Amino acid sequence: MPYRSRFYQAIMDSQSLHSGADYEELKDLYIIFIQPFDIFRKNRRIYTMRTTCIEEPNLDYNNGVTWVYLNASGKVGGSEELAALLNYMVDSTEKNATTTSLKKLNQWVIKIKNQKKVGERYMFQFVYERDIRERAISEGLREGRPRIGTKKTNLFLKKRMTKLVFLYKTNKLARKGIRWS
Repeated sequence: MPYRSRFYQAIMDSQSLHSGADYEELKDLYIIFIQPFDIFRKNRRIYTMRTTCIEEPNLDYNNGVTWVYLNASGKVGGSEELAALLNYMVDSTEKNATTTSLKKLNQWVIKIKNQKKVGERYMFQFVYERDIRERAISEGLREGRPRIGTKKTNLFLKKRMTKLVFLYKTNKLARKGIRWS
């Protein structure tokens, strides 16, 4: 995950600064990852990262970048409101909309899901992601592949996802009467 966040930071920084502009024009940047699992295994809901000097940890080295990792399975740190939000994000149902803000969000989500086109995409994405996860985990474990999070496994997942996207697009076109020649 640290390499992924570095990659995203590079993309955002390069797009936010015009050619010939001063580096001081870079705006503060917050990169936020919301995930259902704890990549750091410290049982925290929130991890806030900034760059520091190893030799002088108290030296202020604020380059304007902050990485925030939100962990839905964590129990330590963060507010109860954050815990409720993360719980809702993992399972976006009415019973998990426990605050006024989440109830409003849930109404908005329901409205969007009920739009036919959006609903179809949402359901496909949900099923698609679940299937990929299940296949990757079972195939990976059966073949002795490393757990999720390693470069080798991420490459394996990317190849599988590409294949599934191709199969989905082919099937979608076939339902419309369009065939690959």
